[in-house]
Amino acid sequence: MKTIEEIINILYAKDKQKNALGKAPYEKKILDFEKKLKIELPNDFKIFYSHFDGFDFKNDDMLNIVPIIDLCIVRNDESIVKIEFAEYLIFCDIWSMTYSKESYSINRDIKLTNSLAEFIERCINGGVSYENGLYDWEDELNKINPL
Repeated sequence: MKTIEEIINILYAKDKQKNALGKAPYEKKILDFEKKLKIELPNDFKIFYSHFDGFDFKNDDMLNIVPIIDLCIVRNDESIVKIEFAEYLIFCDIWSMTYSKESYSINRDIKLTNSLAEFIERCINGGVSYENGLYDWEDELNKINPL
């Protein structure tokens, strides 16, 4: 599995004209977001958003990591927060990050991973519905751990 830094380098190399990249929000925007919502983003999300304010995966129809200002926050209680950070076909499908101060996971209908880098790598390699994409990943995990 690649690190978030390796994934960021792949994203830069993949889109040399940077036409799929949002404008980076810089550290102040991340800090303002965290302060306003009284949350702290996990480190790999901070690293990603310090380089890209969202990302449009050109290899799939309308798969995006949303800009920091558009992150949808749902609080279950003070210690558990769900952030909807990736969407497909104008929010027909949504991937969220659920976390507490100790850990986080990326989910759709099931837990997919504890790594933003792994999630983005799947997006790069298979998009949503292509081979080895996000839907295939969910199917693989359902076969291992059926409901």
